[in-house]
Amino acid sequence: MMENVINKTISCQSCGEGMTTDDKFCKKCGSPLIASEALCKNCETELLDDATFCHQCGEEIALIPLIEPDTHNDDILTSLNESYAGFWLRFGAFAIDYSLIFIMFFMIGILIGSFDFLYENLFFLFDESIEAIVGLSGIILYHSFFLSIISSTPGKKLLGLTVKSDLYKGKLIVSTSFLRSISYLLSSLIIGLGFLSVAFNKPEHKAWHDSIAKTYVVRDLNKNITLGVIVAIIATIISWGILAG
Repeated sequence: MMENVINKTISCQSCGEGMTTDDKFCKKCGSPLIASEALCKNCETELLDDATFCHQCGEEIALIPLIEPDTHNDDILTSLNESYAGFWLRFGAFAIDYSLIFIMFFMIGILIGSFDFLYENLFFLFDESIEAIVGLSGIILYHSFFLSIISSTPGKKLLGLTVKSDLYKGKLIVSTSFLRSISYLLSSLIIGLGFLSVAFNKPEHKAWHDSIAKTYVVRDLNKNITLGVIVAIIATIISWGILAG
Protein backbone atom coordinates (compact mmCIF):
# COMPACT_ATOMS: atom_id res chain seq x y z
CA MET A 1 0.00 0.00 0.00
CA MET A 2 2.80 2.39 0.88
CA GLU A 3 4.53 1.82 -2.45
CA ASN A 4 1.34 2.46 -4.40
CA VAL A 5 0.83 5.78 -2.65
CA ILE A 6 4.38 7.11 -2.79
CA ASN A 7 5.09 6.18 -6.40
CA LYS A 8 1.86 7.57 -7.81
CA THR A 9 1.80 9.82 -10.89
CA ILE A 10 2.18 13.51 -10.07
CA SER A 11 2.41 16.74 -12.02
CA CYS A 12 5.59 18.76 -12.37
CA GLN A 13 5.17 21.98 -10.40
CA SER A 14 7.05 23.86 -13.11
CA CYS A 15 5.32 22.82 -16.36
CA GLY A 16 2.51 20.42 -15.35
CA GLU A 17 4.03 17.40 -17.15
CA GLY A 18 3.11 14.01 -15.67
CA MET A 19 5.87 12.28 -13.68
CA THR A 20 6.30 9.91 -10.76
CA THR A 21 8.16 10.27 -7.49
CA ASP A 22 10.75 7.81 -8.81
CA ASP A 23 11.78 10.39 -11.44
CA LYS A 24 14.70 12.64 -10.63
CA PHE A 25 13.98 15.25 -13.30
CA CYS A 26 10.94 16.29 -15.33
CA LYS A 27 11.35 14.89 -18.86
CA LYS A 28 9.77 18.03 -20.38
CA CYS A 29 11.35 21.01 -18.57
CA GLY A 30 14.21 19.44 -16.61
CA SER A 31 13.04 20.63 -13.19
CA PRO A 32 14.39 18.40 -10.40
CA LEU A 33 12.22 16.33 -8.10
CA ILE A 34 13.79 15.72 -4.71
CA ALA A 35 11.59 13.17 -2.95
CA SER A 36 13.32 13.53 0.42
CA GLU A 37 12.56 17.26 0.35
CA ALA A 38 9.04 17.11 -1.11
CA LEU A 39 6.19 19.25 0.15
CA CYS A 40 2.66 18.42 1.20
CA LYS A 41 0.33 19.71 -1.51
CA ASN A 42 -2.21 20.82 1.13
CA CYS A 43 -0.12 22.74 3.71
CA GLU A 44 3.32 22.81 1.96
CA THR A 45 5.02 21.30 4.99
CA GLU A 46 8.31 19.53 4.24
CA LEU A 47 7.52 15.83 4.46
CA LEU A 48 9.36 13.16 6.36
CA ASP A 49 11.08 10.36 4.45
CA ASP A 50 8.82 7.36 3.63
CA ALA A 51 5.73 9.10 5.06
CA THR A 52 2.34 8.25 3.56
CA PHE A 53 0.46 11.06 5.33
CA CYS A 54 1.51 14.61 6.23
CA HIS A 55 2.49 14.83 9.90
CA GLN A 56 1.06 18.38 10.13
CA CYS A 57 -2.35 18.23 8.43
CA GLY A 58 -2.99 14.51 7.87
CA GLU A 59 -3.26 14.85 4.07
CA GLU A 60 -2.45 11.74 2.03
CA ILE A 61 0.89 12.34 0.35
CA ALA A 62 0.94 13.44 -3.27
CA LEU A 63 4.46 14.69 -3.73
CA ILE A 64 5.23 17.81 -5.74
CA PRO A 65 8.68 18.95 -6.85
CA LEU A 66 10.51 21.39 -4.62
CA ILE A 67 11.92 24.01 -6.98
CA GLU A 68 14.85 26.10 -5.84
CA PRO A 69 16.42 29.08 -7.63
CA ASP A 70 19.40 28.44 -9.89
CA THR A 71 18.48 24.82 -10.64
CA HIS A 72 19.58 25.10 -14.27
CA ASN A 73 22.90 23.47 -15.09
CA ASP A 74 24.67 21.85 -18.03
CA ASP A 75 23.03 18.44 -17.44
CA ILE A 76 19.53 19.89 -17.43
CA LEU A 77 20.22 22.03 -20.51
CA THR A 78 21.60 19.01 -22.34
CA SER A 79 18.43 17.03 -21.56
CA LEU A 80 16.41 19.87 -23.14
CA ASN A 81 18.72 20.13 -26.17
CA GLU A 82 19.72 23.61 -25.08
CA SER A 83 22.99 25.37 -24.32
CA TYR A 84 23.95 28.75 -22.94
CA ALA A 85 23.96 31.35 -25.71
CA GLY A 86 27.37 32.86 -26.43
CA PHE A 87 28.44 36.37 -27.35
CA TRP A 88 28.18 36.29 -31.15
CA LEU A 89 24.69 34.82 -31.29
CA ARG A 90 23.46 37.37 -28.78
CA PHE A 91 25.23 40.16 -30.66
CA GLY A 92 23.55 39.07 -33.88
CA ALA A 93 20.14 38.97 -32.19
CA PHE A 94 20.64 42.48 -30.80
CA ALA A 95 21.67 43.75 -34.26
CA ILE A 96 18.46 42.36 -35.76
CA ASP A 97 16.33 43.92 -33.02
CA TYR A 98 18.19 47.24 -33.30
CA SER A 99 17.54 47.32 -37.05
CA LEU A 100 13.86 46.55 -36.52
CA ILE A 101 13.57 49.34 -33.95
CA PHE A 102 15.27 51.76 -36.38
CA ILE A 103 12.87 50.77 -39.17
CA MET A 104 9.94 51.28 -36.81
CA PHE A 105 11.09 54.80 -35.87
CA PHE A 106 11.90 55.58 -39.52
CA MET A 107 8.33 54.72 -40.50
CA ILE A 108 6.98 56.83 -37.64
CA GLY A 109 9.18 59.73 -38.80
CA ILE A 110 7.79 59.46 -42.33
CA LEU A 111 4.26 59.42 -40.92
CA ILE A 112 4.89 62.52 -38.82
CA GLY A 113 6.53 64.34 -41.73
CA SER A 114 3.68 63.45 -44.07
CA PHE A 115 1.08 65.33 -42.05
CA ASP A 116 1.62 69.00 -41.37
CA PHE A 117 -0.50 69.03 -38.23
CA LEU A 118 1.53 66.17 -36.76
CA TYR A 119 4.84 67.81 -37.63
CA GLU A 120 3.74 71.15 -36.17
CA ASN A 121 2.80 69.49 -32.86
CA LEU A 122 5.59 66.91 -32.68
CA PHE A 123 8.48 68.78 -34.33
CA PHE A 124 10.33 68.76 -30.96
CA LEU A 125 10.90 65.03 -31.43
CA PHE A 126 13.48 65.87 -34.09
CA ASP A 127 15.74 67.59 -31.55
CA GLU A 128 18.90 65.45 -31.12
CA SER A 129 18.65 65.16 -27.33
CA ILE A 130 14.97 64.23 -27.50
CA GLU A 131 15.73 61.73 -30.27
CA ALA A 132 18.23 59.98 -27.97
CA ILE A 133 15.72 59.75 -25.13
CA VAL A 134 12.97 58.51 -27.43
CA GLY A 135 15.37 56.00 -28.99
CA LEU A 136 16.40 54.56 -25.62
CA SER A 137 12.77 54.42 -24.52
CA GLY A 138 11.91 52.57 -27.71
CA ILE A 139 14.63 49.96 -27.09
CA ILE A 140 13.47 49.42 -23.51
CA LEU A 141 9.78 49.16 -24.41
CA TYR A 142 10.49 46.90 -27.41
CA HIS A 143 12.46 44.40 -25.36
CA SER A 144 10.14 44.60 -22.34
CA PHE A 145 7.10 43.89 -24.51
CA PHE A 146 8.47 40.88 -26.35
CA LEU A 147 10.26 39.37 -23.35
CA SER A 148 7.12 39.51 -21.22
CA ILE A 149 5.04 37.91 -24.01
CA ILE A 150 7.30 35.26 -25.55
CA SER A 151 10.45 35.31 -23.34
CA SER A 152 12.37 36.33 -26.45
CA THR A 153 12.50 38.99 -29.18
CA PRO A 154 12.17 38.69 -32.99
CA GLY A 155 15.97 38.80 -33.28
CA LYS A 156 16.47 36.16 -30.60
CA LYS A 157 13.74 33.97 -32.10
CA LEU A 158 15.50 33.90 -35.48
CA LEU A 159 18.61 32.61 -33.76
CA GLY A 160 16.81 30.14 -31.49
CA LEU A 161 17.45 32.11 -28.29
CA THR A 162 15.20 32.30 -25.23
CA VAL A 163 15.60 34.33 -22.04
CA LYS A 164 14.87 32.43 -18.82
CA SER A 165 14.72 33.44 -15.19
CA ASP A 166 16.80 32.07 -12.34
CA LEU A 167 13.78 32.51 -10.07
CA TYR A 168 10.79 31.54 -12.24
CA LYS A 169 10.21 28.68 -14.66
CA GLY A 170 8.56 29.26 -18.03
CA LYS A 171 8.21 32.71 -19.59
CA LEU A 172 9.45 35.84 -17.86
CA ILE A 173 7.10 37.95 -15.77
CA VAL A 174 6.56 41.60 -16.73
CA SER A 175 8.61 43.11 -13.90
CA THR A 176 11.62 40.90 -14.68
CA SER A 177 11.35 41.72 -18.39
CA PHE A 178 11.27 45.46 -17.68
CA LEU A 179 14.12 45.31 -15.15
CA ARG A 180 16.28 43.39 -17.60
CA SER A 181 15.50 45.81 -20.44
CA ILE A 182 16.11 49.01 -18.50
CA SER A 183 19.37 47.53 -17.19
CA TYR A 184 20.70 47.78 -20.76
CA LEU A 185 21.57 51.34 -19.74
CA LEU A 186 24.06 50.03 -17.18
CA SER A 187 25.43 47.40 -19.56
CA SER A 188 26.14 50.11 -22.13
CA LEU A 189 28.40 52.06 -19.74
CA ILE A 190 32.21 52.09 -20.22
CA ILE A 191 32.16 51.21 -23.95
CA GLY A 192 29.52 48.56 -23.43
CA LEU A 193 31.50 46.56 -20.89
CA GLY A 194 28.28 45.03 -19.54
CA PHE A 195 27.50 43.56 -22.97
CA LEU A 196 31.10 42.44 -23.57
CA SER A 197 31.00 40.49 -20.31
CA VAL A 198 28.88 37.90 -22.15
CA ALA A 199 32.05 36.73 -23.90
CA PHE A 200 33.98 36.20 -20.67
CA ASN A 201 31.36 35.25 -18.08
CA LYS A 202 31.43 31.48 -18.61
CA PRO A 203 29.71 29.09 -18.68
CA GLU A 204 26.44 31.06 -18.41
CA HIS A 205 27.58 34.02 -20.56
CA LYS A 206 25.64 36.53 -18.47
CA ALA A 207 25.64 40.24 -19.26
CA TRP A 208 25.33 42.81 -16.49
CA HIS A 209 21.60 43.12 -17.19
CA ASP A 210 21.25 39.34 -16.81
CA SER A 211 22.94 39.45 -13.41
CA ILE A 212 20.74 42.35 -12.30
CA ALA A 213 17.47 40.74 -13.44
CA LYS A 214 18.63 37.20 -12.55
CA THR A 215 18.16 35.86 -16.07
CA TYR A 216 20.15 33.76 -18.52
CA VAL A 217 19.89 33.11 -22.26
CA VAL A 218 19.76 29.67 -23.87
CA ARG A 219 19.94 28.45 -27.45
CA ASP A 220 17.68 25.74 -28.87
CA LEU A 221 20.12 23.25 -30.39
CA ASN A 222 17.35 21.74 -32.54
CA LYS A 223 16.68 24.97 -34.41
CA ASN A 224 18.31 25.63 -37.78
CA ILE A 225 19.70 29.16 -37.50
CA THR A 226 21.15 29.54 -41.01
CA LEU A 227 18.54 32.12 -42.01
CA GLY A 228 18.95 33.89 -38.69
CA VAL A 229 22.73 34.15 -39.15
CA ILE A 230 22.30 35.64 -42.66
CA VAL A 231 19.77 38.17 -41.35
CA ALA A 232 22.06 38.99 -38.41
CA ILE A 233 24.99 39.73 -40.76
CA ILE A 234 22.81 42.04 -42.86
CA ALA A 235 21.42 43.67 -39.70
CA THR A 236 24.94 44.20 -38.35
CA ILE A 237 25.96 46.02 -41.54
CA ILE A 238 22.82 48.16 -41.32
CA SER A 239 23.45 48.88 -37.63
CA TRP A 240 27.01 49.98 -38.27
CA GLY A 241 25.72 52.22 -41.05
CA ILE A 242 23.15 53.77 -38.72
CA LEU A 243 25.73 54.39 -36.00
CA ALA A 244 28.27 55.77 -38.47
CA GLY A 245 25.68 58.11 -39.90
